[in-house]
Amino acid sequence: MWALIQNPIFNLQNINTHISNTLLNNRARWFSSAEMSMTEEKGEKVKISFVCLTGEKVDIEATVGQNVLQVATENNIGMEGACEGNLTCTTCHVYVDEKSIEMLPEPSEKENDLLDIAPFLKETSRLGCQCELSKDLDGAVFTLPIATINMKFKKSNQE
Repeated sequence: MWALIQNPIFNLQNINTHISNTLLNNRARWFSSAEMSMTEEKGEKVKISFVCLTGEKVDIEATVGQNVLQVATENNIGMEGACEGNLTCTTCHVYVDEKSIEMLPEPSEKENDLLDIAPFLKETSRLGCQCELSKDLDGAVFTLPIATINMKFKKSNQE
């Protein structure tokens, strides 16, 4: 093996440079449609509100693409997010207003399973880490439940 590496025919630096340049040259062709759709909304702002445990309503301007947990954490709203958005706890449980709940995609099976064990569950309950902000959610109101329980679950080996 060492003889192959020392052989001038196998110049790894040239191989890596060639591959890198090829990827860069083809970047526009490979990623143009996804990149364009992602940058259309990137940087756009939406106004959302949180209703805190005290009943205080806090209006916030957030960036499209962030999730509700990120926005709450950045603005010291009081949402815990014990699993840091990895979908293994329920501490980012929120109630979404009636109008905005229709704008969110349906929750995944895993999110529904976690919501089933969340205390104070309502029809409009969602996990904040799974609520990604879009332009459609401008004006959305997210209400914190009176309590959450930090029951973090380990991922099973079967996943």
